Parts: sequence; C-alpha cells; structure tokens
Amino acid sequence: MSRMMTVGSAYYFLQDQGADLTVNEDGSGFSVSFYGTETQFGYEPEVEFDDLQHCY
Repeated sequence: MSRMMTVGSAYYFLQDQGADLTVNEDGSGFSVSFYGTETQFGYEPEVEFDDLQHCY
C-alpha cells in the first residue's frame, strides 16, 4: 500500500530534508534538483511518499 501526501506537504517535507527546491513561477508546483536530476511535482494534487525518497 502506498502512502500519499498533498503536494504542499511534500514541499515542506522536502524543505525540512534540505532538498534543492524551486517553486514554479506560475504557482503550478515545484521542482527538486538532486544529483543532476530534476523532478517536477504539482501536476497531480497528491504524490506518493516513496517518490520523494529519490529527491534528498
């Protein structure tokens, strides 16, 4: 069973982990840069918690 969290909660969780976050200028979400890979969040209102582990 996957655990889901809102995009806003994911942002604050990643911020607490010290992730390199950039908020989209249009407010549609945010991106995370990790070892040269950029991941976008915000296309869906929720994200799987397991997807965040590859961002910090």
